[in-house]
Amino acid sequence: MFFTLAIFGECVHVERYMSYEQYKSIAEVLFFIFLVCIPFYLISVYTYNKKFVAKRIISNEQNMREWEKEWKRQRMTLFAKSQIPQAYWDVSVLNVFEAYLVNRRADTLKECINMFEEEQRYSEHMRQLSIIAQQQAEINSRLQNIEFLAWID
Repeated sequence: MFFTLAIFGECVHVERYMSYEQYKSIAEVLFFIFLVCIPFYLISVYTYNKKFVAKRIISNEQNMREWEKEWKRQRMTLFAKSQIPQAYWDVSVLNVFEAYLVNRRADTLKECINMFEEEQRYSEHMRQLSIIAQQQAEINSRLQNIEFLAWID
C-alpha cells in the first residue's frame, strides 16, 4: 500500500506493507461502521423524520382548524352583508354580472339579475328548439324511408 505525505509543499511517497493484524483491525472497524453505525444513523434519521412529520401534521391540523374558523366567519359576514342574493354567488354568474357592468349593458344589480335571467330563459328556449329541430330531422328521415319502401312495393 502506498501513502502520499505532503511535507512543506513536497509530496513524498512512502511504501508500507501492512500486517495481517492491521488488515484485521481495519476490517473490524469497517464491520463496526457497516453493522452498527450506519443502521444506528438510519434509525435516528427515520425517528427524527417521523417526529418532524408528526409535528408538521399537528401544525397543519391546527392551521386547517384556524382557516376553517376564518372561512366560516367570512361566510357568515358574507351572508349578513352581501347585497347579491345567494342564488347568484357562483363565480361564473358573478363574472357575467361584471361583464354587464363593464360593457355598460346594466347599471344596477337589479338590471344585472334581470338580464341574466332573461339570457338564461333564452338559452333554455334555444336548447329546446335545437332538440325539436333534431327530432323533426329524425322524423323526416323516417318518413323518407317509409316513402321509399312504399314506392318499392
